[in-house]
Amino acid sequence: MTTLRQPSQRRLRNTNNRQQKKLHLGDYKQLRGDISVRFKHVLDSAAFEAWLGAWIEWVEANHLYVACFGGGQPFAATDGMLIGEKSLTQEQLDAAVAWLKGRPEVAEVTQAVLRDATYDEFKSVE
Repeated sequence: MTTLRQPSQRRLRNTNNRQQKKLHLGDYKQLRGDISVRFKHVLDSAAFEAWLGAWIEWVEANHLYVACFGGGQPFAATDGMLIGEKSLTQEQLDAAVAWLKGRPEVAEVTQAVLRDATYDEFKSVE
């Protein structure tokens, strides 16, 4: 898998608005939050689908997007990323973590610092 390299500051200065928007640079940089969730008990498919449905409902109600949540059975943990419509803010990430921690089936939620959604690789939060 090829990793995208973030352009240098010199290249950023030499790009116009249209190029910055196309490359997600400068004012058009989009941030994401990586989240890892560990459940109190191993969830069966029906319980995981119920949790995932409630999580996606909350995310959509808050005008956010998620990716990568899921995995294979048994569902003891899952991780993924949260992305905002323009760029995720720390307040949005904190609200999502608070919602997840309030769920009865969730034992632990770990979050990473906000990262560049275009140029940083997704890594499981440990």
